[in-house]
Amino acid sequence: NINKYYCSYLRIDHPEYTILKIFFMLPIGIMMQNTSPLLGGIIDNAISPRLNLIFTFACQIGCHLLLKYSAEYWVILIAMFLYGFGNGLSYYGVLRNAWKYFPDKKGLLSGIILACFGLSSFVFTSIADHIINPIGKEVDPITSYYTEDVAKNVPEFIDLMLIVIAIGGTVVICLICPYKDDKSKVTQNENENEKKLK
Repeated sequence: NINKYYCSYLRIDHPEYTILKIFFMLPIGIMMQNTSPLLGGIIDNAISPRLNLIFTFACQIGCHLLLKYSAEYWVILIAMFLYGFGNGLSYYGVLRNAWKYFPDKKGLLSGIILACFGLSSFVFTSIADHIINPIGKEVDPITSYYTEDVAKNVPEFIDLMLIVIAIGGTVVICLICPYKDDKSKVTQNENENEKKLK
């Protein structure tokens, strides 16, 4: 539904845009989201999980700023590249950092973190409906898009996303840090597990 809202917003100044023309946004985001975790893991291991998350939130903020201030086709392409790339970067760093602190709860933590990633789409779609289309107005029966009085609320939703990303990102970046005693902790847990097996 967010794609339909955004396309309706683009059509205010670019009536030639259709949902089919911007449909590539989702596949590009998914493609980058599934390829960038490898780079996220390299950054996290070689440098710092904090730097990894700085890149993540910079990509997210850049994506939303581009979507708000430009309707050019190539700009939307770059924005969705940044969106998927940023999402993918964060996967490994968040999981790895959580595993270090709770090495005996890897399965539970992985389930919770990945569930939160999935639930975020549902949550923000509901928020988008409330902000962009609070009265639940249907699409125009002739054009199959939302009218301007609904579509013009899209920048307000983007502003909210920018605020959430900026505040949430700052908190996360400040809180996350390398686990200083990770090697000794892992070794200790491995020794305890070997003793249990014996």
